[in-house]
Amino acid sequence: MKQREIVAAYSNYIDVSVQFSRQKRRWIEDSLLQTALDDYRKTVVNLILAPYLVNIQNLSFEQASNIIHQWLNICKNERQLDFNPNHLVNAALIAARKSGYKPMSLNTLKQKNYDTYQRLRF
Repeated sequence: MKQREIVAAYSNYIDVSVQFSRQKRRWIEDSLLQTALDDYRKTVVNLILAPYLVNIQNLSFEQASNIIHQWLNICKNERQLDFNPNHLVNAALIAARKSGYKPMSLNTLKQKNYDTYQRLRF
């Protein structure tokens, strides 16, 4: 195989891999961010939204913070927030950036928190 063919094959593999990775996490934007939750909001911010926005989407701290705050504002229509959203969001974003961890998968959410999973609109 010529070097050009190897590079082309590798870049096709990367393109498919990146597409698959994006599709695996589309539920976060397509469903989770569109759904107001009355419970497990701190868990969602810490384990799904902050790592997704910072480590997958590579958004700035300010952009990620704005998106999470907008989502929490939707959620508080379901039930008032019983925590300080500024503190939660800042801490979650700092932890996500520092650790580099990936967001919780949809399968893990289904296993660990089936009630929240059921609330999502697919």
